[in-house]
Amino acid sequence: MVKLDDIDLKILNQLIDDAKKAYTQIAKDLGISNTLVHQRIAKMRDAGIIDKMEVKLNPKVLGFDTFAYMGIILKDTSRSMEVVDKLKEIPEIIECSYVTGNYSFLLKVMVRNNGHLRDVFERLDNLKEIQQTETMISFGFEFQKNFPIHLLEKEIEDS
Repeated sequence: MVKLDDIDLKILNQLIDDAKKAYTQIAKDLGISNTLVHQRIAKMRDAGIIDKMEVKLNPKVLGFDTFAYMGIILKDTSRSMEVVDKLKEIPEIIECSYVTGNYSFLLKVMVRNNGHLRDVFERLDNLKEIQQTETMISFGFEFQKNFPIHLLEKEIEDS
């Protein structure tokens, strides 16, 4: 586990608020040098703390109005990685988690409408390794969060 200090957390909070924020502005906001911001961000990237900075699209604005979770039960879990490779090829599947419980995988699926979702079902039905699927259609996001960085701030205060 990589240890972060108060400056690292303040920099991360700035980037979480706006990943495009200029390093010079972060330095100014925090009252530290631009060089220190560059060094700390490079350190956190090298350590894998900052995985990547990316653009987050708004699917609804782009015409993708239906979001669903799909539980997948496999016939034979020993072939799960083969199934993962096939699931990666389906662009509407935006996330796949290997889970405990009744399912082998829990998928997040983003589609334009119910007809598009049915098309995804049909593609999954063609995968002979899948025994059963169960779908839960989402009525919308109540909230989404990033990693709860405030929990790390508490650790620093306690140490």
